[in-house]
Amino acid sequence: MTATRAAMGMSETTGPKTMHSTIRNAPARKVDRRVRAPDTERPGRQQEQMRDLLDASDRLDGDQLTPRERQALLERVRGYEEEATEQVARLRVQLARTEEFARTLRERVERSQEAVLP
Repeated sequence: MTATRAAMGMSETTGPKTMHSTIRNAPARKVDRRVRAPDTERPGRQQEQMRDLLDASDRLDGDQLTPRERQALLERVRGYEEEATEQVARLRVQLARTEEFARTLRERVERSQEAVLP
């Protein structure tokens, strides 16, 4: 677990926590389902994080900081940058899975239409 995730009360995940169902070249009755629990962050957490980030950014723009204060603020902002980068990676995985799911459905519809047409 990264220090940033620990500090933000988050756990390591291998992928996005979303509901996901996949149909894999199987008869209509056989559907492979993978369900993941939704994120259970407490309400308002993202707003608190945004306020904290904006506060740190505003304070970094000031010139009344000691080197120690500046370093602490930079570490906070770096933590948010790291989390944003990790979120982008998770979203890319989710997008790829969703695109694959859409492709699978499209192929299924095409196969079903071919079976109906003489």
